[in-house]
Amino acid sequence: MLAIYANLTFNLIKIDPRYNLVYYGELIRNQKEYWSRLKFQLEGEIITFNSLQKQEDELKNYKLTEFLQIPQGPKQIKAASSLFQNASKIIDEKADRIFSIHAGQAKTNGYGFQAYLITEKQLPEIIDSIKKSMQKKKNHNLNISDDIIKIVKSRKSWGDKANLTNLYDDYHFVYSFSSNFFIPCLLVSLLDLQDYLMMKK
Repeated sequence: MLAIYANLTFNLIKIDPRYNLVYYGELIRNQKEYWSRLKFQLEGEIITFNSLQKQEDELKNYKLTEFLQIPQGPKQIKAASSLFQNASKIIDEKADRIFSIHAGQAKTNGYGFQAYLITEKQLPEIIDSIKKSMQKKKNHNLNISDDIIKIVKSRKSWGDKANLTNLYDDYHFVYSFSSNFFIPCLLVSLLDLQDYLMMKK
């Protein structure tokens, strides 16, 4: 599918060089959207990791209170070996049920520290990238002519573009093939999601 889109794009630019600027504008927009979505994801992970850290601390405190109530002796020594391990396991299992880019790192580094790393190290770079993308978009919009704006606003579908480049048959074959492949996969994924949501209840 990517190959046919790349071929369509190349042929459109050959037919009408103005599409260079059209696609450059789309690239800038997609970059900004990517950084914005990543920022949203990481802000959510910060909240999640801080919450998991709080839950882990509370659970460990509870386990410690239980441990101190055990009379000194072999039973207490045995309990000490897995005092906080069980608490961490419970929290790690909760984390496994949440989509996160940094789940593996958070288990190693600690949830609170991972939230700190994202806040201090990654978010500033992402915010800077968003600002740069916005500035690029502003500069691009100031330098494109009315006819380019008209092409952008026409919002031609990939089918229309395939028609313009005489790749209509190729495009529709690949589109039909990929639809037959991806729709069953999507249905399976949705069924898995339903099972997952039922499990959470």
